[in-house]
Amino acid sequence: MPLQSLRYCLRNLTYHVSHWPPQEAQGDVIVALHGFSGSGLDFKVIAENKSKKYAWYAPDFIGHGETDAPCALDEYKINAIIDSLEKMLEHYKIIKPIIIGYSMGGRVALHYAIARPKSVRALVLIGTTPGIYDEREKEDRRRADYALADEIIKFGIEAFANKWECRPVITTQNLIPEKHQKAIKERRRMNRPIGLANSLRGFGTGMMNPVWDKLRSINCRQLLVTGELDSKFARFAKLMQKESDLTHHVSIPKVGHAVHLESPVLFTNLLEDFLRDII
Repeated sequence: MPLQSLRYCLRNLTYHVSHWPPQEAQGDVIVALHGFSGSGLDFKVIAENKSKKYAWYAPDFIGHGETDAPCALDEYKINAIIDSLEKMLEHYKIIKPIIIGYSMGGRVALHYAIARPKSVRALVLIGTTPGIYDEREKEDRRRADYALADEIIKFGIEAFANKWECRPVITTQNLIPEKHQKAIKERRRMNRPIGLANSLRGFGTGMMNPVWDKLRSINCRQLLVTGELDSKFARFAKLMQKESDLTHHVSIPKVGHAVHLESPVLFTNLLEDFLRDII
């Protein structure tokens, strides 16, 4: 599918969207939400793999990729993020998409499905948490998020990226095919310090209101995908699966947090099986 670079404006800000039109007759639409420090282009290898009958829209979150990175912190909070996603759907006349969300994008997808329950056809959540309930643990994470934000501003993107890529949850991305891994690392280093810092301050896991008690309100099918090496998020997925009969968890062997990037062929096959089952 030929890649198109789209832009739309909201609240005097410009948002960038990577778009892959379908090669076959127009069918369902997939909206793909990237993780922290990534961009919509991270889904390129999936969108251009086998799912040719779907239209793909992969926006860059506020402060990421080619989307604007304002100083105003309110633009990075979940209500503004939900609003910007809703306005994107309206702008491109997308009705009830299948939403794929990875890590931070998965958290946004969860919040969106809870806030707009009639607006989502299905969810595919990769390495996603519904948040932290324990107040002490949440405060510890908030402090860590703010400390990392301060480091990004002080030392810059290159220093952040070098440190970030050494985190255990990220190191398994060394499993990504070299060509795609290089492109992801290059895009990560093109982010702006204020954008990533404000993303942590506005919607880091420590700032996120937990939604465990609202999972049952999501009335669409949900596929939860985790890597075998990502035990923390596999545990979250197993707990989430207990909350709803509409939820199914699948573990992909020999990969970590970024399943769709570390094992794109297996993930694409899994995605297509899921889509065939719901469409």
